[in-house]
This record gives sequence, C-alpha cells and structure tokens, in this order.
Amino acid sequence: MRLKFGLLLRALLITLTFTVFVVLWSLLGTREEDLFGDKRFNPGPVESLDGDRFRPIIPWPSVEGLEVDLQQKKLEKMLVVAPIQVEDNVKKQRDAVERQYATFRPQKNHYPLPVLRPTVLGNFELKGKEPPGVPGGPGEGNRGVDVGPELKDAALASIKEYGFNMVASDLVSLDRSIGDIRHEQCKYWHYDENLPTASIIIVFHNEGWSTFVRTIHSVVKRTPSRYLAEIVLIDDFSTKEHLKERLEEYIKQWNGLVKLFRNSQRQGLIRARSTGAQKAELGQVLVYLDAHCEVGMNWYPPLVAPIAHNRLVSTVPLIDSINGNDYTLQIQGGGDEDGFARGAWDWSMLWKRVPLTKREHDRRKERTEPYRSPAMAGGLFAIEREFFFELGLYDPGLQIWGGENFEISFKIWQCGGEVLFVPCSRAGHIYRMKGWDGNPAPPHVGSSPTLKIRGLGTNYCIDSMGHKDGGILELGPCHRMGGNQLFRINEAQQMMQYDQCLMARQSDVAITHCKLREYQEWTYKKEDHVFVHTPTFSCLDRDELLHKVQLAPCVDGKKTQLWEMNNVGLL
Repeated sequence: MRLKFGLLLRALLITLTFTVFVVLWSLLGTREEDLFGDKRFNPGPVESLDGDRFRPIIPWPSVEGLEVDLQQKKLEKMLVVAPIQVEDNVKKQRDAVERQYATFRPQKNHYPLPVLRPTVLGNFELKGKEPPGVPGGPGEGNRGVDVGPELKDAALASIKEYGFNMVASDLVSLDRSIGDIRHEQCKYWHYDENLPTASIIIVFHNEGWSTFVRTIHSVVKRTPSRYLAEIVLIDDFSTKEHLKERLEEYIKQWNGLVKLFRNSQRQGLIRARSTGAQKAELGQVLVYLDAHCEVGMNWYPPLVAPIAHNRLVSTVPLIDSINGNDYTLQIQGGGDEDGFARGAWDWSMLWKRVPLTKREHDRRKERTEPYRSPAMAGGLFAIEREFFFELGLYDPGLQIWGGENFEISFKIWQCGGEVLFVPCSRAGHIYRMKGWDGNPAPPHVGSSPTLKIRGLGTNYCIDSMGHKDGGILELGPCHRMGGNQLFRINEAQQMMQYDQCLMARQSDVAITHCKLREYQEWTYKKEDHVFVHTPTFSCLDRDELLHKVQLAPCVDGKKTQLWEMNNVGLL
C-alpha cells in the first residue's frame, strides 16, 4: 500500500515539474520579445487590405479641407450629356467650399454686378471735363513740367533727398487735372448706387510735401463723398519738419475726414499698414495707396464693386507711371494687346508682369471686365476690412518693405478668395529716380540675410538701381534692405542678382540676363578683399564721387578695389 502511494506521489511530482517547466519556457519566450525590443517576424496568413488593418493607434487628426475631385472634373466635361447630375455635383462642391471656410463671415448683402450699356454714359461718370486745379498751370491735363536750367541743381538735390524732382512737383497744383487714359468702354459701365464705404490708408515716411499731399487731394477730388468714410495717415516715424506741425495744421481743412496717427518708432511699411487697418474704423473696405500717387478718373466704383459682390475678393487698380521728373502720366507698359498684365513671380521671388492667358481672355465677356491674377504688386489694393482681419493682416515678421505682396496674395487665394485686377480703375504712381539716397532701415531692424557687396570701410554698396538686361551697375548708400543690393557669387563663378549676371562692357560693369553657363567670369579673393574679372585679369573698382562701379588694372592694396561681402559662401 505504501509502495503504491509512493509511486503515485512520484508521478504527481513529475507532472507538476513538467508543468512548471512548460510555464517557465513560455515566460522566457515572452521575455525574449522584451529583451530584443521588438517582435520576432512571424509571417502570418495574408490578410485583405481593408477593414481596420491600417487603423492607427492614435487617431488621425480631423482636417477640414477640400480635395480635388477628379470625378467632378470628368462630370463637368459631360455637361451636355448629364446637366442635372453635374448641377448636383457642383452644388455639393460649393457646399464643401462653404464648410471649409466656415470661419469667414458669410456674405450678408448681395450687390448686383455692374452693367455695360454701350450707348449710355455710366452713372458715376462726369458729364464734362474734369475741372483743372489752375487753368493752364504746370502739369495740368498731363502736360510735362520743365523747371529750366536755373533750377537744375535744386532739382537734383531734391531727387537725392526724396527720389523725385520736388522742385517741379511744387509748381504743380495739388488739385491738378491728370487726364483720362482709361479704355473708352470704361465710361459706359453702370454700378450699383449702394457701394460699400472706404477707409483710405496711406503710410508715409519722410515723404516730400507736394507729392504726398497731392495724393490726399486726388482722393478727395475723385472719390464720391458718400463713399469716402475717412483717410487714415500713418506716419512711420518721419523726421522731416514739414511732416510734423505743418501737416497737423494742414489736414484740419477737411474737418476730421483726414486722420493722422504716428508710430513711436520706425515699424516699416508692412507693419504700419497693419496698424492702419487697426486705426481705420469707419469704412467697410480698406483701400491702400502709396504716399506718392494720384488716383484716376472714376477710380472708386469699379474698384469696390467686385468686393461688394463677393467679400472674399481683393481688387487692384491698373498702376500707371508718373514720371518723377516732369510729372507726366504714362500708361503702364507690357501686357497683351489691351495693355493688361497679370502679376506673377519667378523662382527668385522677383515680381513679374505677364500677359493674360487665352483662358483668362475667354472667361470674360467684355474686354474691360476685371481679371484674375496670381499676385498683386502690393502698393495699391482694396480689401474688405473684416476679411483682412480674418486673414490675420500682414505677417508681423515682415520688416520694413518687400515680400508682403506675395504673402497677402497667397493667403487670399488659399482662403477661398480671389485677386482681381480692375482695368477701369487706374492710379498713377511715382517711382523713385536714379540718385535717391534712400530711407535706410533703423538700427533695431536686423540686416536681411543677403549677400551685400560693400566697399571696405565705407557705407557704399554695389547697387543695380533696378537696372537689368544690359543696364549699368552703380554704387549707392548701403540700405540693408536687400532688393537691388542683393547679389550672390556661385561656384560657377557667376556674380548674380536674381536671373541677371554681372558682365564686363569695356571698363563698365553691366547686368544682364544669363543662362546656366554664361558669364562665368568672377573670382572673390576673400583674404585680399578683391573681386577679379578673370577674362581680363582686371579688378572691380569704384568711383565714390561719381557713384560708379568699373573695371581697372589690379593694384595691390588700392582702397577703391577692396570689398567685403557679408554671408559669403558658395551657393
């Protein structure tokens, strides 16, 4: 009996030991996974690629947006075959867009679109000629102004200080008649009488008196008073005496219509424009103008009518050129057969004007209808006030000047809006002239990350002055704003600005369009601070008195051949 009991006990112990061993083995297998930090590859049965196979452990974020519906594109081509189905899909597409931009206030008031009546003069057109400021006076009716040889030195000094011939400008009436350069068809558009009101915003810094004040006068003279809510002037820390107490007294004649606000330090054009939007409280639409321009005949109704119809539209007038020397108004160049061009850019983010495409031509019924543009120039445009705030105004990181035109254009298009150029709204703009000293950026603004070529120990920099396609390089005061003083030298030994290369033209240095392997002519010897033109073994030289850049035989240690280049590197 005892023997049987012992055998049974032994069998029980063996079974228990085996069970424990199996459990331990299983546990060790699990620990192996932990020890290696990943699971051993185990090719299980092939599963179908549906269901929850690829469901993430952390849910994907919910992103509201509108994808391109390729099926919808196909259906649009079948419009004749299945119009009801297409209409249904278009409605769904529109609903999706509205959901996507739910953060923007919906359109409250629906204004009718303008109507063209070819035989009936437009309802906002003058019935006769525009009254002159001074009959027969200088600059009236777009006649040029000649100051004569006795005032030549004073005129050159004013160009150096302000960028314009202020001697000639001071002879021109502030209320002058400018002439009508619109297409004839523009005179026969009829606009809704209940257009939105406007706050005109003008930012200025150390502007000349008459060109600046004439901008205000042109707005008051050529804008229907019932739509002109206010003119907001933002002084970006000017230091000129005539822009202080004299300006404050001068604007009192408009009894509060013109308002003046001053920045406590230099903010730059872009931030000052955002300040202007915050100070402007009365107008439904914000209209931005530069401080040296003149609006054209019946400019306002065509500019704001598209915004009245669709609040997500930003409009741009056609910007013509006012000669800064004799103050004649010249139609903007380039474009198509009607002189119309869109705004675009190249890979260097350089502003371009390109003709309208056939597609854009065909989508318009009339030649003077507004047309779409990828980007605006940025100086003159209109936008609904609330929409501008919904976009976040300008990026506050943009300093002083430049790039804001692309930033606001991208935001408008990406947020469901449109940028429209308006052929029947025109404004003349005075462009700075050669010889202007510029408005240097203040010390608290950091240098832009550009390659600036400066005369060693001087404040003179190589400057293209906007010249291109064969223009001559010049020397100008360093302004730390990039633009015309932005250059680079690449490993192919090309000295470049945007798509232009520096080239020798006898002793002068010109800048011209270049291809990949053209004008590989330059070497910068960093230790010696010298630029060598390798084909001629000449050195880059300068004449600081004549503001000239030239080539000359290399002379060791010659001060005018010594240059420094910030952020030097092979690109």
